[in-house]
Amino acid sequence: MGAMLERDAALRALRRTVDVAADGRGSVAIVAGELGMGKTMLVSSFAPTTDAEVYWGTCDDLSTSRPFGPFWDIAAQAPWGLQSMLDAGDPPYRLHTRVLEELAAAERPTVIVIEDIHWADDATIDAITVLGRRIADLPAVLVLTLRSGEAAPDHPVHSALGVLHRVAAVRVELPPLSRAAVARLSGEENADWVYDVTGGNPFFVTELVADLPGDLPQSVTSAILGRCARLDPSSRHLVELVSVAPTRLPIAALDAALPEWTAAAEAPERLRLLTLEPTHVRFRHELIRRAVHSSLTATRRRHLHAQVLEALLATGGAAADIVHHAEAAGSTHAAASHALAAAREATALESHREAFEYYRRAAEFAHEFPIGDRAGLYEAYAEEACHVGDLSEAFNASDRAIALHREHGDVRGVGRCKTDRARFNWLAGDSRAAWEQAQGAIVVLEPLGATTELASAHSQLCDLATRSGNSEQTQRSGRRAVRLAEEVGNEDAKWRALVAMAAMGMQLNPAEASTLHSVIDGARRAGAHEPVMNGLVALAFFNLGWVRPHAALRSITQGLELVEERQRDVFRDHFETLLAWLKARSGHFDEARTLAERVIGRRASSTIAGLQAQTVLAEVAVRRGDDDAAGRLSDLIALVDEAGEPKLSGPVLELEIEWALTHSRTPPVSRTEQLLARIAQQTAVEGFLGARLAAWATVVGVPVDYHGVAPLPHAAMIRQAWHEAAHAFDAQGWRYDQALLLSMSDRENELAAAVHITQNLGARPLEAHLRRKMRAHGMTVRRGPIRSTRANPAGLTERQAEVLALLAQDLTNAEIGARLAVSQRTIEHHVAAILTGLAVGNRRAAVRRAIDLGVLSPSPE
Repeated sequence: MGAMLERDAALRALRRTVDVAADGRGSVAIVAGELGMGKTMLVSSFAPTTDAEVYWGTCDDLSTSRPFGPFWDIAAQAPWGLQSMLDAGDPPYRLHTRVLEELAAAERPTVIVIEDIHWADDATIDAITVLGRRIADLPAVLVLTLRSGEAAPDHPVHSALGVLHRVAAVRVELPPLSRAAVARLSGEENADWVYDVTGGNPFFVTELVADLPGDLPQSVTSAILGRCARLDPSSRHLVELVSVAPTRLPIAALDAALPEWTAAAEAPERLRLLTLEPTHVRFRHELIRRAVHSSLTATRRRHLHAQVLEALLATGGAAADIVHHAEAAGSTHAAASHALAAAREATALESHREAFEYYRRAAEFAHEFPIGDRAGLYEAYAEEACHVGDLSEAFNASDRAIALHREHGDVRGVGRCKTDRARFNWLAGDSRAAWEQAQGAIVVLEPLGATTELASAHSQLCDLATRSGNSEQTQRSGRRAVRLAEEVGNEDAKWRALVAMAAMGMQLNPAEASTLHSVIDGARRAGAHEPVMNGLVALAFFNLGWVRPHAALRSITQGLELVEERQRDVFRDHFETLLAWLKARSGHFDEARTLAERVIGRRASSTIAGLQAQTVLAEVAVRRGDDDAAGRLSDLIALVDEAGEPKLSGPVLELEIEWALTHSRTPPVSRTEQLLARIAQQTAVEGFLGARLAAWATVVGVPVDYHGVAPLPHAAMIRQAWHEAAHAFDAQGWRYDQALLLSMSDRENELAAAVHITQNLGARPLEAHLRRKMRAHGMTVRRGPIRSTRANPAGLTERQAEVLALLAQDLTNAEIGARLAVSQRTIEHHVAAILTGLAVGNRRAAVRRAIDLGVLSPSPE
């Protein structure tokens, strides 16, 4: 009763979603609140009042969640054939497709309720994300209940919620009850005391009031335990048994553990401690379970876990449940065998975080497995560790797998692990070791003839060649990999090689981006997810290299969405680092720094992504003039020299030259010549890397004879056309780079414009350099920043803010140009700068982002 007081507005909001869904406009409803706020009771009250078909699923608080947990519940209710798909271990996308098809075909609205998504497994989060993105066009409502503050800050549910809030989402936040509502429940005489003790938490209030007017408990826990004390021994045993099962206990297991449990359940149900469902028994509220569980001794808990474990083993319970209870009961054998089964199940469902945890547990009992199974366990463990970004654990597991494969005489296993290690080494920033491992894998595998492992090894070598800019090796290894992959049916190796070859083409010429897009689409259709990720990283990185920030942002956005769907955390670092780089280039230094520090906080700074993040941090420090700029740059140079990656060395050399220019220091001519000599040995000397190096070599006076394709700003730099280069950077919204190139000019108006830009950006070293130059030439130097731009939360200029306001009116570029009396081309440049500055991909998203930042006011309804 207490939970439904002061909930009319929340009920109306939920009912409204169903009314709108009946017209084919679905939505996501997120019901959030602290523990005990009545989320389940609200949804339970709402469901019977609609004409919709309602299906329920619950996420369980297991030590490691069961993949697709709530969808097993829904499968038992909905006539959609999900049960057979889950039993068969069908790929997640098939389940997603089936649910979407059923929702679209429904004759009346459908409501899917998923409770407690703060405990959701990764496969469930992926499914929620997929459904949420598409639900706006369906006659359906996805209702999610969320306990506020329960999920850790890095829990993937937050990313999923971020995606859902950008689509058709309604958030219903349940507040505590007012004192007046508490008084209605407890009576005026007890209202102050009950309100002070409970803070208006509906469940606490209800539990306390249930014991009135007798002796009042000193806490909610004692109130609950006082109610439990009324139970007879058999009912008490039942309540204790259910308390060791997070969230709920299958009825099949109860039948095996306590054959007469139904009689014992009458009193707990009457006292509102337990709730009986068709397939499970659970506590009416989690607080009750926790109170009961906390009252048990460690010995009693262990005994109860053992009892549940025996019942689950006898009834064929879920592997995730068995592992949880086996560990708590101290049954290492059951934990080991079922952890391995649960890991394989999670891998098949692409729940990589859960798979990693299960393999980690299984590895603790590896000695109980035969040597061949042990090798396979560590090999799979290494792969999952890589997926979640734990490279240290990936290396350790891979070492053990190789040793066991050798001991077992499994040559293919050794070659397979060497190929994997090549990838691990590259991700860790050790390209030399990566080449050694990939070539070593081929040496081991070649005598065996055409195998899937050999195709993968050549594909990995092709990928490494692309990353190092070796076109000849890319094509040679790529063609070999594709032939072998088609012969033995290795789709992943085939598409990895095709993506790498297409990426090599784009590295040399931006016109080849269309080829890379086509290959990525083919890999996506083939279900080759990792090659798709590789391709999107390449698109983002190379577009950034070719100074095409808007195209880079689109690839980053797609990549981050795919990271959430496919649980490839190791790729998150690359995409977020590239996003940080875009932010830095567009002058959003604080956001860039936050993103880069987040990446480094997750990974060692010596990994490839870590080194790129360090580069972003050094760039921000150098451009803002931070106190630690010189130290950051010096440390970064040492790290990049050790890694030996030209694609890392190039941006760092650019930063060295920039530092020398803005601080009137001797430019790094010798290092420029050394890197030119290294690049000259690679085919990529004619690509964006060679072009950018040639441009900056021109700045420091090193002669370069460059004839390849170049990004527009760098082509102008090679010709020493500084004004043209500055204009090209401005067209892409890279204002700092524009100012840096204007600083090469001797024209007062251009130098003054550059000072204006640096003031707005807070780029103190470049501003000081410009002022020194202007004074040396006897020019007038104006003081003071442009306050309006600095005050703008998005860092937009006054003119960009004007354009943004007109975008919000749905005006075209031509119409905006007419309003402001400027050309359409100029407006196009302003719009491009706005999109980059706000880190969005289209005009509508820019308006939404500006409203969120307070730059624009929402339109009146």
